[in-house]
Amino acid sequence: MADMEHVEGDLIVDTDREFHGTVTGDVTVTAGTRFALFGTVKGNVLVKSGAIAIIHGTVERMVQNEGALVEIHGSAGGVIDQDPEQPTILGDDGTG
Repeated sequence: MADMEHVEGDLIVDTDREFHGTVTGDVTVTAGTRFALFGTVKGNVLVKSGAIAIIHGTVERMVQNEGALVEIHGSAGGVIDQDPEQPTILGDDGTG
């Protein structure tokens, strides 16, 4: 099992990353990177076009998809899809 991380404030993901732990602020996933969340984001998650985000944990506020591959298999306060050609995929476990 991975070590639990704690980020106080915002997190910018600019390299491929699997995150286990808590972010107290917002997360931004930049284009061309892959982010897998197995923890909690207290703020929002913004996923830029060309990025990949797989949410297995909890996003307490909004997931904003700007045209990326986004899958939510955990929970989120809400989802905003900005590109109708690339909608967020919601898991079949009652998420969304």
